[in-house]
Amino acid sequence: TLFRLRLFFGCARLPGPGLSTHPNITAIKKRVPSGRHSPRHPRGGAKEWGMKIFGVDALASISAISREMWAVYVNVSLYALCYMMQAPVLPYLTKSLGAGAQGYGMMMTAFGVVQFFGGLLAGPLADMYSGELLMLISFAASALCYLLTASASGMWMLYVSRIPTLLQHAVLAARTIVAENTHEVDRARMLGYIGLAYGVGFAIGPALGGTISRDWLQLSAWVAVGGSLLSMALVMRFLPKSCEFALKVVQQHSDEEDHAQRPLLRHPPSRLNPREMWRVCHMKGVGSLLTVKLLTGMGSGLFHAIFALVAAEQFGLATTETGIVMSYVGGLTMISQAVLIEWATKQYSERAIIVGCTTVLAGGFLALAAATTASHLYLVLVPLIPAGCLLSTVNTSQLTKAAPKDSGTIIAIDMSLGSLVHIVTPAVSTYILTQFGYPYVLVVSASLCAVLLVLIRSELVAA
Repeated sequence: TLFRLRLFFGCARLPGPGLSTHPNITAIKKRVPSGRHSPRHPRGGAKEWGMKIFGVDALASISAISREMWAVYVNVSLYALCYMMQAPVLPYLTKSLGAGAQGYGMMMTAFGVVQFFGGLLAGPLADMYSGELLMLISFAASALCYLLTASASGMWMLYVSRIPTLLQHAVLAARTIVAENTHEVDRARMLGYIGLAYGVGFAIGPALGGTISRDWLQLSAWVAVGGSLLSMALVMRFLPKSCEFALKVVQQHSDEEDHAQRPLLRHPPSRLNPREMWRVCHMKGVGSLLTVKLLTGMGSGLFHAIFALVAAEQFGLATTETGIVMSYVGGLTMISQAVLIEWATKQYSERAIIVGCTTVLAGGFLALAAATTASHLYLVLVPLIPAGCLLSTVNTSQLTKAAPKDSGTIIAIDMSLGSLVHIVTPAVSTYILTQFGYPYVLVVSASLCAVLLVLIRSELVAA
């Protein structure tokens, strides 16, 4: 009875002395069928379903994360927290500096362009040196960006503050570190935890930034400077590879012969050549996976771009209620990243996940087109947000498997594609909204997902 209880609650897999390490028990466990192939539990087993219901398996997986990975996730949360603290403040700050909505929009467009080209640069740098070094540089760039924002006395300084964001790519660095230090079987789950960590900062940041900047608009930027410097200290303390390049530079001057045996670069500088990115894009399967990301990203981006514009008119949401919706989305995202990804990747193939999530997205967009109240919005977002999170994470995991020796470059291409979508979709969705109306924006989004399903069905795109 004790042995069966331990099997059910997952204790048999825990290390240490006791029943699970006894040689006789080990031999018995090898003969006992379990999981989805068990004749007693053909649909996954009471053990597996019991743990999924109560979240035991997810908690066990999180508790098994190494100290280095914890440092990565904590820093991603700090990165998101500092970034999102600026979100509710920047529009008011630009207004106080003499610019209106148009000036704010132009600044954010400039930020998107800088991020797009910066991502294409940061990925090869991560491959050449390390993801850890890129993370350290990213937080240094973040600190400089927030310092210039906090010191801004005119709009020109806000524009200048966007320049350091060329290297502000902590999430890209985190994904590179995870991709290089995890097995393919666990990669989607570990990449999902990055989204979970980012979601924590995403949920807390806006409320914190708006609260502390009520009397002084630039206070949130000063706090973000301190948060970025703290992240730099954490990276140097728990991710020693971040300082490896600097140490090798010192060794180069002190011992040239020894330096010849320890090259500075993991890959040659030719990685910065655009032809190298073109080569990675033409690797087997990469083009199809990027097509999946482009079509689904365009579909989601069209809705995200106009949500703030239609929130009051279409759903009757006030400013405060719009913030609640954003927190609701953040909560759904965190739950999806923490629980859903691990369960789905164990139960279904990656192709089945892509097809299923694309189908849910298409149906969800059509449902949003018909939604007229806040209750409808909350209801439709329940399947829509998890499907988008699951699809994006699995797609990124597939890309790193398709280009295992170019993980930084392929992740950079993936994220730069997302930046490009965010540059293009506001203009497209606004045009459709003004010319045809809100429902047609969502119809176009659903149509993009339908096109992807047809391409996968006809095997023109390999998911």
